[in-house]
Order: sequence, then C-alpha cells, then structure tokens
Amino acid sequence: MFEEDDFGIIDRDSYLKDPPPTADLSELADSTIEKAKSSLTEKYDEEKLKEVLFDLMMAEKKCRQNLDGESNKKICCFIIEVLYKYRDFPNLNYYLTLLSRKRGQLKVAISGMVSLAKGWLMELQDKEVKASLFETLNSITLGKIYLEDQRAELVFSEAKNKELEGKVSESIGLVQDVEVETFGCLTKLEKVRYILEQMRLNLRVGDYIRFYIASRKINEKLLDGDDFFEEKLRYYEYMIHYYKHEGSMFEVAQSHHKRYNSLVKAEHPTHLEELERMLVYLIISPMNDETRSYMKKVDQEEAKNLKKAVLMNDFFKQFLSDLLVPYPLSQELHNKVTSLLSNSEKGHPSNLSNGTGNMNGVNNMANGLHQEELKPFAVDELTLLNDRIVRHNLQVISKYYLKVTLPRLSELLGVDVQKLEEEISNLVYSNNIFAKIDRPAGIVKFGKKQQPEVVLNKWSNSVGKLMELVDQCSRLVQKEKMIHEARAKQVEFDSKFFS
Repeated sequence: MFEEDDFGIIDRDSYLKDPPPTADLSELADSTIEKAKSSLTEKYDEEKLKEVLFDLMMAEKKCRQNLDGESNKKICCFIIEVLYKYRDFPNLNYYLTLLSRKRGQLKVAISGMVSLAKGWLMELQDKEVKASLFETLNSITLGKIYLEDQRAELVFSEAKNKELEGKVSESIGLVQDVEVETFGCLTKLEKVRYILEQMRLNLRVGDYIRFYIASRKINEKLLDGDDFFEEKLRYYEYMIHYYKHEGSMFEVAQSHHKRYNSLVKAEHPTHLEELERMLVYLIISPMNDETRSYMKKVDQEEAKNLKKAVLMNDFFKQFLSDLLVPYPLSQELHNKVTSLLSNSEKGHPSNLSNGTGNMNGVNNMANGLHQEELKPFAVDELTLLNDRIVRHNLQVISKYYLKVTLPRLSELLGVDVQKLEEEISNLVYSNNIFAKIDRPAGIVKFGKKQQPEVVLNKWSNSVGKLMELVDQCSRLVQKEKMIHEARAKQVEFDSKFFS
C-alpha cells in the first residue's frame, strides 16, 4: 500500500492546490450573486434563468482567469444551487460538466461543486435522476488526484445504496473499480476501511478469488498499529471465513491467534473465548511438524491464560501428550466445542450493523457478515475434529504396539472397524505412521518392515556400541584398581616410616 505522502519526485502541491490569485474579485462575485438572487423568481422562468446564468458565467470566467479560487467557487456553487432549487436536473448535469471542464478551471471550484452535489445524492428519491447525477460526478472525479477522497466516498455511498436495493453485483463492480490503494490523498486508515468493504462484498457473493486479491492489498504489519484495532479484528474475521472455505484450518487457527493478541492487548472481555477458538482449530488442523511446533509455542507462551480456560486447556494438552484421547467426548466437552465452532463468526466486537455510507467512521464503513448470506463451508468441522481424535489415538497406539487385532483396536479407540481401516490408510498415505492391515486375520501390524541387511547392520552397530561400553568399563575398573593399590602401598609405607 502506498504511503499517503509518497509522491516520489513529483511536486504534490501542483496536483492538489491552485496557483496564487493575481487579483481579488470577491466583490465582483458577491455583487453578481446578489444581482442574480434579486432577478430570480420563485417559479421557474427559463428566459430569466438564461440571463442570470449568462451574467454568472461571465463573472466566473473573470475569476477563473485571475486565479481567484474562492470567488470562482462561490459562483460555480451558486449556479448549481439555483439549478437544483428549480429541479432542472438536465441543466444541473450539463453545467456541472461544463464548469468542471473549463480551460484552466481551478481545483478548489471543482472540489466545491462536487462536495455540494454529492450531498444531494442522499436527498434525491427519483432513481433515474439520482443515477444521472452520480454518473456526472463520477466522470468529473475520475482521474483527478485532488478529488480522490471525494471520489472514494462518492462511489462507496452509491455502492451502499445499490446493496440496499439488492443489487449486490453492481455494488461490487462500483467498489472494485476504485483502486483506492493508489490514492495519495487518503490516509492509510481510510484505505484499509475501503479495502475491507471490497473484501466483505466479495464474501457476500462468494467470489473468493477477488476476495483474496483484495486481501493482499493490506499489509498485515500495518494492522498492528493502535489505530487499526477494529480494522484488524474485521480483517482477520474475513480471512477466517476465507480459510474455512478453503479448508485451511491451520491458517484459521493463526488468524484467531492474531485476533486474540489484539483483544488481550485491549483487555477485551472476549479474549478467552477467542483463545478457546484458536485451540479448537489448532486441534483440527492437519498434524505435521509445523502444527506441532505451533501448538507447543502456544502452550508455553499462553500458559497463564490457558489455565483460565480449564476445560479446553485439558483437551488441548491431550494432543501434546502420548496418551489416548477419550472418544466419544464427554457431553460437557462436546457442547463446548460445538458452541465454539458454530459461533466462530458471531458475537465478535467487529461484527457491525449496516452503515450509513460514511467513510469517516469504523461503524459506517463495513457491514457485518450475516451467516444466511454466506455460502456453506467445504468441510464439516465436527467431522474433522472426530477424525483428528482417531488419528491421534492411532499414532499413540503405533508407538506402543507392534501388532494388534482390529476388534481390540476398535474397543480401545471406540471406533468401528471400517472407520479404523480408513483412518489407518490416511495416516499411512501421509507418512505419519507405518502400518499394514491383514484383513483375513483381522490384524494390524505397526512399524516399518526392515530388510535383513538393515537388521544385520543395526545388530552389528549395537554389538559394536556394546563392546565399546565393555571396553570403557574395563578401563575404568583397571583405573580404580590401580588407584586402590597405590593407596594401599602408601599406607604401608607410612606405617613403616613412622613406626
């Protein structure tokens, strides 16, 4: 994401500010406006309006040529105010475009007109008139650096209206057309909020490819700042949903961990619940060296808070040990885990209500994700948890058994034989254990079968090590014997010498 003050070698002021005025024409502007007010009637009079607009346009030209931005702004805004008052929307759009495209038109005048007209969009009820005014303002702001912030807010407001009308696809199209990450006039916070809105809308329609592209526009290190607390929670909430859709449970656990760290730092009351969610998703993550290392790290670094989550802490520690995990789970533990999994995206402080379309506030920038709007996940997390328990228990059994019957193994693990065969196959395929199933005999053999040469070499090495130990013991015995004999001779010598 670009820095908001990073314009390279380009002079920023030349893109955002007008040159200094050569003359002060404020009196001309005020007198022309007062004359126009006295000439206009309450009812719409086209001929009278043309005369007034002609005088105003002549005064606008003088102000523009003398670079008097404030006076020019007054006249331009007055022109469009008059047209809006008469509800002459065709001429309103025409003069907005005409004034903004005048040769040497001042930036402050264009910015003032856009700000004024932008406020009318919320007041208009006629959809066709509203759409026409939006298109006019959209074309005026397009490609102008000094109007980037207004363009972003304008497009966001229109996208919000489209969404409220049920036109989510059109809403997404509007928001995605604005490459807000390249806007230099917006602060980092405003950029992040806008991109979060892009992410949210893509989640609503299940466009996970564009969602991921939008998510990469946000530097995660930036979210560690104190000003980005709500944005960080919302960002990882959206990423959690994305990773769940992809079936990446380890990334889900990491996202919950980052949310947990922010909640702990802010002393938020939900931090323990977030910690418990992280533990659940770590447990159901595919077991590999990275997952084991991460689990041990969490166990060490979060020991203090883990003690407060007694039930989940005990369950979590069972997967770090070489002990069997009781299966099926107790009713209390099952209810707890089910609650954590089913409420993974509910009740968070970042799950906000519908906003008003204002970019300046957190609560107004992003809607909460409603579960009925989202597509179901690709995997059943409770099924993953059950499979994870069975696989852990099989790995424990493989450390203590060389051979066991399938009925006995089924009795030990509380799983039917068919499920056992399936999970053993999965573990063997992933190289987590070595095992063979003898179905006719109903026996499972654990451990990798070794070739005779390997067994012989291993025996030879063991014998060699044994002989080295025997030799070392022999030397130590001889050393102790020599020391004992030397001490005996010394005692005998001392007794003869001093007697």
